[in-house]
Amino acid sequence: MRLLRTERVRQDLSMERLAEKAGLSQGMISLMERDLRSPTIETLLRISEALDVNLGKIIVRAIAEVKKSTWR
Repeated sequence: MRLLRTERVRQDLSMERLAEKAGLSQGMISLMERDLRSPTIETLLRISEALDVNLGKIIVRAIAEVKKSTWR
């Protein structure tokens, strides 16, 4: 998800460090950031906790982006 990548970069975290903090593989983080894999809710929760961001807010922002891109 682009939103999580943006937050990771804002916090100056490498994919490797985020993966460690979230208990995931770096490959999984990379696939999700490039929209090649859709994360489960559990995976999103792990990443949001590792980034210390509210998952609900991320979901609301993601919905808004989808609506913007598909309803033009």
